[in-house]
Amino acid sequence: MQRPGLVVGPHLERGLLMQALKSGRDGEALGLARQAVQERPQTSWAVSTLLDLELKSGAWKEAEATLRRAEKLKVLDAAAAKRTRAILLTELARNDSDPDGAIGRLRDAAKLAPDL
Repeated sequence: MQRPGLVVGPHLERGLLMQALKSGRDGEALGLARQAVQERPQTSWAVSTLLDLELKSGAWKEAEATLRRAEKLKVLDAAAAKRTRAILLTELARNDSDPDGAIGRLRDAAKLAPDL
């Protein structure tokens, strides 16, 4: 999180993010990663870190949007992107209150990663 009155450039921002991760402050790291992607949406390290943190925190809807961005930037190879999408669909299905929607997501996940 940016501190009031502190001007944070990309190198300092990345350093603060890495420090938060090393210290186990995942919530702070997630906020910093979101800020980094918002300010520099084409930055691979920021998108990759944001995706990892969203997956780790169970922010499935947000991770779905970040995954689309990561695919566009080629942050993940095709196989990793398919598997990550299958995991996301599975988790979204688990939290879906609509049984038909959940079944549809699970079918899509199985097509993407039958071994999941």
